[in-house]
Amino acid sequence: MGKKIIETKLCDKYEILTDDGFQDILALHKTIPYQVYKLSLDDYELKCADNHIVFLEDYTEIFVKDLIVGQKIITKDGVQEVISVENCGYEENMYDIELKDENHEKYYTNDILSHNTYYVRRLVRDLVKRRKKILYLPNNMTDSLGTPTFNNFLLGWVDDNMTEEDRRGIIIIIEDAERVLLKRDNNPYGADGVSMILNSSDGIMNDLLNIQLIVTFNTDIANIDEAILRKKRAISIREFTALDVADSQRLIDHLGIQHVASDPMCVADIYSLKQEEEDNLLVGKKKNKGSIGFKK
Repeated sequence: MGKKIIETKLCDKYEILTDDGFQDILALHKTIPYQVYKLSLDDYELKCADNHIVFLEDYTEIFVKDLIVGQKIITKDGVQEVISVENCGYEENMYDIELKDENHEKYYTNDILSHNTYYVRRLVRDLVKRRKKILYLPNNMTDSLGTPTFNNFLLGWVDDNMTEEDRRGIIIIIEDAERVLLKRDNNPYGADGVSMILNSSDGIMNDLLNIQLIVTFNTDIANIDEAILRKKRAISIREFTALDVADSQRLIDHLGIQHVASDPMCVADIYSLKQEEEDNLLVGKKKNKGSIGFKK
């Protein structure tokens, strides 16, 4: 079983342009291979993973593989139209950038605004501190869930020197898990995925190792199979929506933005306001510090 991140290199002498100005980079993480897609806009081009996240003009997040020609996405120079989205037909290792400030979730790749997810990463750090065993399972390997081979792997993976309490707490993380969560009667990936999730969360292996699954998905919860959402199976569900007015204002004040929230706001919208202020301050100035910009 491969982990998403297979190699890490510290590179704290560099910074990258984000929607909140230049930010310091902490590390560069080499990942497992992903399907390569080529995204072309009027002025920019980007080769990236199929599940690389960019932003539509209303700051809605979308996978590159799900983009449609004619849609408009956010770039450093404003909104630009998607000219083409092409599956390159091969896989290669990708690289995730980790910023020193964990509050930043977006940066520019080839001048296209991209998403940098931190929720799962921060959650993993907390779980490791609690001595949990963490396994990252790519969504293209979920067919192995619940199989004898996978169960034997889990049993061998657990450290024999761990206490009984520590052994009971295997966490399996699956990102972009639509293929194993969507309703079985309307799942383009097939109906077996949900069954594998259910089998992995019940039965003897779960009794032995107390297996829990953390899955992320980018679809309406109404599309998720009802069996997954039952109370005894779904311990917790987190949906990231707009902040209410009070929380929006707290974040605005924390960032030092001159703005008064009158309606609920998305975090992306608040950071966009911050970016506008930074842009106004940086007009006519050049950044002297070494930077990573992913230029063409």
